[in-house]
Amino acid sequence: MEIRCTVVENYKLTLGNIYEVHNESRDFYTIINDNGVGVRYAKRLFEEVQEVVVPPAPPARTEADMIASITFNTVNSRVQFVDLENTLRTVDNRFSQTGSNISCGVAETSGINNQIVTIDQLFDLDEDDYLEIRKALFKRCIEEYAINRRQAGNRIMTIMSTNVSGRDGGAEADEDMLSVLDELAHRTSDTMENPNSHRNIKVWVMIYNR
Repeated sequence: MEIRCTVVENYKLTLGNIYEVHNESRDFYTIINDNGVGVRYAKRLFEEVQEVVVPPAPPARTEADMIASITFNTVNSRVQFVDLENTLRTVDNRFSQTGSNISCGVAETSGINNQIVTIDQLFDLDEDDYLEIRKALFKRCIEEYAINRRQAGNRIMTIMSTNVSGRDGGAEADEDMLSVLDELAHRTSDTMENPNSHRNIKVWVMIYNR
Protein backbone atom coordinates (compact mmCIF):
# COMPACT_ATOMS: atom_id res chain seq x y z
CA MET A 1 0.00 0.00 0.00
CA GLU A 2 1.13 3.55 -0.68
CA ILE A 3 0.51 6.66 1.45
CA ARG A 4 1.07 10.36 0.82
CA CYS A 5 2.46 12.72 3.43
CA THR A 6 -0.07 15.46 4.25
CA VAL A 7 1.40 16.83 7.49
CA VAL A 8 5.10 17.48 8.15
CA GLU A 9 6.27 17.74 11.75
CA ASN A 10 10.02 17.57 11.15
CA TYR A 11 9.99 13.79 11.01
CA LYS A 12 12.26 13.46 7.94
CA LEU A 13 9.24 13.47 5.68
CA THR A 14 8.47 15.58 2.60
CA LEU A 15 5.03 17.06 2.11
CA GLY A 16 3.30 15.40 -0.82
CA ASN A 17 5.81 12.55 -1.13
CA ILE A 18 4.49 9.04 -1.50
CA TYR A 19 5.83 6.25 0.69
CA GLU A 20 5.45 2.50 0.61
CA VAL A 21 3.92 0.99 3.77
CA HIS A 22 6.03 -1.87 5.11
CA ASN A 23 3.96 -2.53 8.19
CA GLU A 24 0.70 -1.22 9.60
CA SER A 25 -0.90 -1.23 13.05
CA ARG A 26 -4.04 0.43 14.29
CA ASP A 27 -2.51 3.91 14.62
CA PHE A 28 0.86 3.71 12.85
CA TYR A 29 2.54 3.05 9.50
CA THR A 30 6.07 1.77 9.20
CA ILE A 31 7.78 3.33 6.18
CA ILE A 32 11.28 4.18 4.92
CA ASN A 33 11.69 7.90 5.56
CA ASP A 34 13.76 10.44 3.61
CA ASN A 35 16.92 9.35 5.46
CA GLY A 36 16.41 5.78 4.32
CA VAL A 37 15.47 4.61 7.78
CA GLY A 38 12.50 2.41 8.62
CA VAL A 39 10.39 4.36 11.15
CA ARG A 40 6.88 4.18 12.58
CA TYR A 41 4.76 7.29 11.96
CA ALA A 42 1.30 8.25 13.14
CA LYS A 43 -1.36 7.62 10.53
CA ARG A 44 -2.66 11.17 10.95
CA LEU A 45 0.35 12.40 8.98
CA PHE A 46 -0.72 10.61 5.80
CA GLU A 47 -3.52 9.76 3.45
CA GLU A 48 -3.89 6.58 1.49
CA VAL A 49 -3.11 6.81 -2.20
CA GLN A 50 -6.04 5.47 -4.12
CA GLU A 51 -5.09 3.06 -6.85
CA VAL A 52 -5.98 4.40 -10.27
CA VAL A 53 -7.56 1.68 -12.34
CA VAL A 54 -6.84 2.27 -16.00
CA PRO A 55 -9.54 0.68 -18.13
CA PRO A 56 -8.26 -1.56 -20.87
CA ALA A 57 -8.03 -0.04 -24.31
CA PRO A 58 -10.99 -0.94 -26.50
CA PRO A 59 -10.25 -3.66 -29.02
CA ALA A 60 -9.08 -2.49 -32.42
CA ARG A 61 -11.88 -2.10 -34.96
CA THR A 62 -12.02 -4.66 -37.73
CA GLU A 63 -13.39 -4.85 -41.24
CA ALA A 64 -16.39 -6.70 -39.83
CA ASP A 65 -17.03 -3.75 -37.47
CA MET A 66 -16.99 -1.37 -40.42
CA ILE A 67 -19.49 -3.52 -42.30
CA ALA A 68 -21.77 -3.70 -39.26
CA SER A 69 -21.70 0.12 -38.97
CA ILE A 70 -23.04 0.81 -42.48
CA THR A 71 -26.15 2.99 -42.42
CA PHE A 72 -28.09 5.26 -44.76
CA ASN A 73 -28.46 8.92 -43.81
CA THR A 74 -31.92 9.98 -44.93
CA VAL A 75 -31.05 13.67 -44.46
CA ASN A 76 -28.32 13.81 -47.11
CA SER A 77 -29.30 10.56 -48.88
CA ARG A 78 -25.84 9.11 -48.49
CA VAL A 79 -24.45 5.78 -47.31
CA GLN A 80 -22.24 6.12 -44.23
CA PHE A 81 -19.98 3.91 -42.12
CA VAL A 82 -17.53 4.16 -39.23
CA ASP A 83 -13.94 3.45 -40.30
CA LEU A 84 -11.08 1.79 -38.43
CA GLU A 85 -10.20 5.10 -36.73
CA ASN A 86 -13.77 5.35 -35.42
CA THR A 87 -14.50 8.23 -37.80
CA LEU A 88 -17.85 8.55 -39.56
CA ARG A 89 -17.30 8.45 -43.32
CA THR A 90 -19.77 9.32 -46.08
CA VAL A 91 -19.96 7.72 -49.52
CA ASP A 92 -20.96 10.20 -52.20
CA ASN A 93 -23.49 8.95 -54.74
CA ARG A 94 -22.11 8.72 -58.27
CA PHE A 95 -25.07 7.04 -59.95
CA SER A 96 -27.16 9.06 -62.40
CA GLN A 97 -30.23 8.11 -64.40
CA THR A 98 -31.54 9.17 -67.79
CA GLY A 99 -34.40 8.01 -69.96
CA SER A 100 -33.80 5.46 -72.68
CA ASN A 101 -34.90 5.07 -76.27
CA ILE A 102 -36.52 1.71 -75.45
CA SER A 103 -39.54 2.78 -73.40
CA CYS A 104 -40.62 5.61 -71.12
CA GLY A 105 -40.63 3.11 -68.25
CA VAL A 106 -37.02 2.08 -68.78
CA ALA A 107 -34.08 4.16 -67.60
CA GLU A 108 -30.37 4.00 -68.19
CA THR A 109 -28.13 4.28 -65.12
CA SER A 110 -24.51 5.36 -65.42
CA GLY A 111 -21.77 5.81 -62.86
CA ILE A 112 -20.86 2.23 -61.96
CA ASN A 113 -17.11 2.73 -62.28
CA ASN A 114 -17.28 6.20 -60.70
CA GLN A 115 -19.09 4.74 -57.69
CA ILE A 116 -16.45 2.03 -57.31
CA VAL A 117 -13.64 4.60 -57.51
CA THR A 118 -15.38 6.82 -54.93
CA ILE A 119 -15.55 3.89 -52.50
CA ASP A 120 -11.96 2.83 -53.18
CA GLN A 121 -10.71 6.33 -52.35
CA LEU A 122 -11.96 5.91 -48.78
CA PHE A 123 -9.34 3.23 -48.08
CA ASP A 124 -5.58 2.80 -48.23
CA LEU A 125 -5.54 -0.06 -50.72
CA ASP A 126 -1.75 -0.32 -50.46
CA GLU A 127 -2.27 -1.48 -46.89
CA ASP A 128 -5.14 -3.93 -47.48
CA ASP A 129 -7.65 -4.65 -50.22
CA TYR A 130 -10.57 -4.12 -47.79
CA LEU A 131 -12.62 -6.12 -50.28
CA GLU A 132 -15.53 -7.10 -48.04
CA ILE A 133 -16.25 -3.59 -46.76
CA ARG A 134 -15.87 -2.14 -50.26
CA LYS A 135 -18.33 -4.70 -51.65
CA ALA A 136 -20.74 -4.08 -48.76
CA LEU A 137 -20.68 -0.32 -49.38
CA PHE A 138 -21.17 -0.79 -53.12
CA LYS A 139 -24.10 -3.11 -52.47
CA ARG A 140 -25.74 -0.65 -50.06
CA CYS A 141 -25.26 2.21 -52.53
CA ILE A 142 -27.00 0.19 -55.25
CA GLU A 143 -29.82 -0.90 -52.93
CA GLU A 144 -30.50 2.64 -51.72
CA TYR A 145 -30.37 3.96 -55.27
CA ALA A 146 -32.92 1.33 -56.33
CA ILE A 147 -35.18 2.24 -53.39
CA ASN A 148 -34.94 5.92 -54.34
CA ARG A 149 -35.83 5.20 -57.96
CA ARG A 150 -38.71 2.94 -56.95
CA GLN A 151 -40.13 5.64 -54.70
CA ALA A 152 -39.81 8.19 -57.51
CA GLY A 153 -42.25 6.01 -59.45
CA ASN A 154 -41.39 7.23 -62.96
CA ARG A 155 -39.45 4.14 -64.05
CA ILE A 156 -39.97 0.43 -63.51
CA MET A 157 -36.51 -0.76 -64.49
CA THR A 158 -33.03 0.47 -65.31
CA ILE A 159 -30.27 -0.82 -67.52
CA MET A 160 -26.71 -0.60 -66.21
CA SER A 161 -23.62 -1.34 -68.27
CA THR A 162 -19.88 -0.89 -68.11
CA ASN A 163 -16.72 -2.28 -69.63
CA VAL A 164 -15.35 -5.29 -67.80
CA SER A 165 -11.97 -5.37 -69.54
CA GLY A 166 -9.72 -3.00 -71.41
CA ARG A 167 -8.93 -2.94 -75.09
CA ASP A 168 -7.67 -6.31 -76.41
CA GLY A 169 -8.76 -7.98 -73.18
CA GLY A 170 -6.54 -5.99 -70.86
CA ALA A 171 -7.73 -6.00 -67.24
CA GLU A 172 -9.57 -2.84 -66.21
CA ALA A 173 -12.71 -3.43 -64.16
CA ASP A 174 -12.78 -4.77 -60.60
CA GLU A 175 -14.48 -8.13 -61.10
CA ASP A 176 -14.96 -8.61 -57.36
CA MET A 177 -16.91 -5.36 -57.11
CA LEU A 178 -18.93 -6.05 -60.26
CA SER A 179 -19.96 -9.39 -58.75
CA VAL A 180 -22.22 -7.34 -56.46
CA LEU A 181 -24.21 -6.32 -59.54
CA ASP A 182 -24.41 -9.98 -60.58
CA GLU A 183 -25.96 -10.69 -57.18
CA LEU A 184 -28.48 -7.84 -57.19
CA ALA A 185 -29.55 -7.63 -60.83
CA HIS A 186 -32.73 -9.35 -61.99
CA ARG A 187 -31.18 -10.02 -65.39
CA THR A 188 -27.53 -10.21 -66.38
CA SER A 189 -26.03 -10.52 -69.84
CA ASP A 190 -23.02 -12.52 -70.89
CA THR A 191 -19.82 -10.61 -71.46
CA MET A 192 -19.63 -9.32 -75.04
CA GLU A 193 -17.25 -7.24 -77.11
CA ASN A 194 -18.16 -3.68 -77.96
CA PRO A 195 -17.44 -3.41 -81.72
CA ASN A 196 -16.58 0.27 -81.36
CA SER A 197 -14.09 0.20 -78.48
CA HIS A 198 -13.20 -3.51 -78.68
CA ARG A 199 -13.66 -3.67 -74.94
CA ASN A 200 -15.63 -6.39 -73.23
CA ILE A 201 -18.86 -5.06 -71.75
CA LYS A 202 -21.67 -6.43 -69.64
CA VAL A 203 -25.28 -5.40 -69.02
CA TRP A 204 -27.36 -5.65 -65.84
CA VAL A 205 -31.10 -5.02 -65.51
CA MET A 206 -32.66 -3.89 -62.22
CA ILE A 207 -36.45 -4.01 -61.87
CA TYR A 208 -37.66 -1.47 -59.29
CA ASN A 209 -41.11 -2.85 -58.50
CA ARG A 210 -39.82 -6.22 -57.26
